[in-house]
Amino acid sequence: MNKKMNTKYAVLSLIVIVVIFLLKGFHANYVVKRDIAIVYNEFTVVTNTLSPLFDTYGISMVDSQVKVSHGLISMDEYCDQVKNAMLSQEQRIKEYSDIVKNNETDDDKELFSRATEAHIYVNKMMELCKSKDVDAIHQSLYSGEMYKTIDPITACINRILENKFNNSNEYRKDALLAIERHNDVMIFALILTGILAIAILRCKDCAPKKVVKPRVRVKKK
Repeated sequence: MNKKMNTKYAVLSLIVIVVIFLLKGFHANYVVKRDIAIVYNEFTVVTNTLSPLFDTYGISMVDSQVKVSHGLISMDEYCDQVKNAMLSQEQRIKEYSDIVKNNETDDDKELFSRATEAHIYVNKMMELCKSKDVDAIHQSLYSGEMYKTIDPITACINRILENKFNNSNEYRKDALLAIERHNDVMIFALILTGILAIAILRCKDCAPKKVVKPRVRVKKK
């Protein structure tokens, strides 16, 4: 009887342990899904918003203004670039503002502040394009006005990009660690399940067997 009770307690203990390991496995699965979602979101923000915004200032503004000042592109081509920069800046800043809403970092706040300054500068270049004032555009470049406006915002974007890369890398490490833990948990769960199955079979063997009483034949007189 005691042996049977001990076996039952052992089985119950193994069941509890298996359930705990399975719960740990589900938790690890949740962590992996969460981290993958965060990494994907960071990648999407970088690819669709911040990188194009950086190109807006680095190519559409700086590169084109240097080229028009050296006669490498025409005034009309430069004005097209400025117009594209205006539209791209407004779109990307709005997109990023919606993404980080209620969760802004200091770099994000600086980005929005710098974007306001850059917007004023782009508007100024648009007005010079309308008046075809090439000399004023050249003066903006050689006086350093352009670089004083554009360099700070591109540096800010670079910092945000670097932070997002580092954060994504940390989440990737967490996801890989969770996968390793999940694999370990599943192995332990399989081992314990096997032990549980053996214990249950032994428990059945321990069940008391029914004693069959022999029939007593009554002799007829």
